[in-house]
Amino acid sequence: MKYSSIIKSAAFQKSVKEKEAREQRLQNKMKLFNKANTFYQKKRYVDAFEHICQAIILVKQELAETHLIQKKKNYKLKKSLALDDNNVKITKQLASKIQLNKSVDIGDLKKQSVYLYAQKSHLVGSETTSVNEFTNH
Repeated sequence: MKYSSIIKSAAFQKSVKEKEAREQRLQNKMKLFNKANTFYQKKRYVDAFEHICQAIILVKQELAETHLIQKKKNYKLKKSLALDDNNVKITKQLASKIQLNKSVDIGDLKKQSVYLYAQKSHLVGSETTSVNEFTNH
């Protein structure tokens, strides 16, 4: 009974549709790359590179969408940490100075908020991996 109400909820349906859309985009990219590989093996280089260019366009669109989503998340995080005033520019250098306990001319609570923002927005630490990058390099 409990699970049927979860499955019928709008948030669950939305997440399922988003997951299916991501899977469909990945399948489309892989189809294009497989066709390009086949054309390349048959020495039809122009066709192969046309398919690669189509896949590149799809990847660029995904990266633009991801960048927009990340900007929205960062804005929401800044707002929740009360960092939405524009007098502090948060950069990697500022976050690393705070991490190394060097003197920075902002308040102590502000330091903690800036460092937490830097961690959550991946200015400090490792970035999240993407399916468009090779992880075994």
